[in-house]
Amino acid sequence: VFDDGTTQDFTIDTVSQYIVSYYGDTKNYSVPKQNGAVDPATDTANASGLDIMGANVFDNMASGANIASCVAALNDMLAIVAKADQGESCAPWMAGVGKTIANNAFDTFNTANTRLAARQQAYDSSLAMVQTQEENILDDITNASSTDVAKLAVNMMELQTTYKLSLSVGSRILPPTLADYL
Repeated sequence: VFDDGTTQDFTIDTVSQYIVSYYGDTKNYSVPKQNGAVDPATDTANASGLDIMGANVFDNMASGANIASCVAALNDMLAIVAKADQGESCAPWMAGVGKTIANNAFDTFNTANTRLAARQQAYDSSLAMVQTQEENILDDITNASSTDVAKLAVNMMELQTTYKLSLSVGSRILPPTLADYL
């Protein structure tokens, strides 16, 4: 009823659905790639519920919410399922609003997945590099520890004798130069 005595009727279309709650935290586990300060944008090794499922209009901290629900995308998808259960009458809604909600949920999830996949690839590359270096070092240690020192010393003495003999023979074969006569 308005001040002038008129009334206005309206209806609200509601959907009965399950609501999911998240009981985890919004903290990330950081793995610094180099010495210095931790940079969550590049060092974060995991994703929180908020990263994966996003926030919704009720997650506004300024409105008194203590923590983000971290299940916005999942609850949005449950709303779409509940609306689809209504049958043929929801086709226009599904083609417009429903499609937009599903695309937004997918984009939120896909963004988190892409970030985690890029980090995983960087960690896998680092692991492969470290494993290769470990194999090289172990091969070097094995080669050095399996060397027969006595045999190596005899071989080096033979090579040194051969070198000196070749220098001696070479000096006898070469004819004297003008500098030798002066």
